[in-house]
Amino acid sequence: GVATQSTLKGTLNGARLPWTFRIDLKIDKDFRIGKAGNDNNPFYINGYILIENALNTKNVLSVYPYTGNPDDDGYLSSAIGQQSLETQLNQEAFLDQYSIRINNPGNYTLPRRIRCGLSFDF
Repeated sequence: GVATQSTLKGTLNGARLPWTFRIDLKIDKDFRIGKAGNDNNPFYINGYILIENALNTKNVLSVYPYTGNPDDDGYLSSAIGQQSLETQLNQEAFLDQYSIRINNPGNYTLPRRIRCGLSFDF
């Protein structure tokens, strides 16, 4: 990390989150297993496909309070950040490493996930 980094204060309600939207989709089918004339104890196998976040939306779960953005904390645009950037030997490497540091995957929801499965009912 950067030793000279101070806590940046943001604006009123700067950490407010945007709205989120997610669609999940489940398709399933029951299959009866057993003899055709025997209704005493039928068995069922249910095959399903579950698609979570079907539209693959990139919903924001957390933001940096100073900027209100999930991918920019505002340090590099501040006066202290500019001074720190000027003192670096390789400014491009510093910018790359700092962008990796603030790129928190926990700021976004999970991407699309597809699950397939079977359930057995008796």
